[in-house]
Amino acid sequence: MKLQKPFHANSQNRTQLSPINCICGDPYSWFDTEFFRNEDLYVATFDFFINWSNNSFQPIAWIKRLLYNEFSLDPQTIFKAIIKCDGIDYYHQMRLFCEKNNIELSYIIIPDIEESNWINLENKVILFNVMKYDKNHDDTAAVECLNVKELIERIHLYKVDCTTAYMGEKGLFYSTSSLESFLSKKQTAINYDKDAIYPGDVDVVIFNKDYKPLIIIEIKKHTKAYEAAPTINEDSIGLWCKKDRNKYESLDILQKHWNCEFYMLIYPTTTERVFKLEKVDNLTVTKSKILPLPCVHSQIELKLFHDQFNDFVNSKPVIANKTASGTKLYHTDLRCKYIPRDSKRITYFESISQAEDSGYNLCSTCRNS
Repeated sequence: MKLQKPFHANSQNRTQLSPINCICGDPYSWFDTEFFRNEDLYVATFDFFINWSNNSFQPIAWIKRLLYNEFSLDPQTIFKAIIKCDGIDYYHQMRLFCEKNNIELSYIIIPDIEESNWINLENKVILFNVMKYDKNHDDTAAVECLNVKELIERIHLYKVDCTTAYMGEKGLFYSTSSLESFLSKKQTAINYDKDAIYPGDVDVVIFNKDYKPLIIIEIKKHTKAYEAAPTINEDSIGLWCKKDRNKYESLDILQKHWNCEFYMLIYPTTTERVFKLEKVDNLTVTKSKILPLPCVHSQIELKLFHDQFNDFVNSKPVIANKTASGTKLYHTDLRCKYIPRDSKRITYFESISQAEDSGYNLCSTCRNS
């Protein structure tokens, strides 16, 4: 039984990978370094569910893995395949993270088959319940086998009253598995007329040695094809919310559930050599900074990223804007009602003196608050 971590590829041709940046690599790896671990900070990534009937986080997490050869329902065979793929340290780290945060953790093992083959209900996924297995290694109840219709029912059971986000007949252009692409389309062949029901994912969760979640990070690629934002500087969470509101609302709910911080990291697949960090609160940017793109192969640059990320997280920025009459104002209350919702109308300064040196004056509402 051979497993592999999922990867983004063309939904119709899995040999065609999505655009990448060979210099910076996957930004997830920027956080999974000795520089963060030396501060007892660790990272996790998984799929999660929102109960949309009351906008709450469902305490259930799935880790996707792709299956490339023989299909087995033997718990110990599955466990050995997971350890060979992920390593025993990561397995225990994720188990403890979920255990400490009262989350039921399962691996979802997805055969690497053609998308059209999911119509055949003989093709199935495996759900491997980590907590059940750890209690009893011979417990066959730790393993479930579901065809695509049963999987759809399970997802809807967890999501509760979810509003389907229709993606049209073409579905996902890029996906991390053929199954997700299949589910992103209406499937009348299996008497299912909805789409896009696969759970959302959290790209990066930074947690401490006590397994407390501190920071959620959503990672987005900036490509030439994204006409709404020609440059990294113009790209922002507000634009992405317009394209996929449910995804970002689910991350906002997760942030509030954990009472942690939420950041957006936008990096290029173009020739730009910078990336953008945004701190997000209630799906509104409260501070933003453009930083040099690190080389994933350079420990010096990864250390610099670590330091710059910490500086950004700990900084207290000043938000400024011009009014319709041209008056320059800066705000010390980040929830001031006069801060524009449109991030393109906002200027960020790293200090009050920097804002005043640029001709901005303190907003009277902030002064009196």
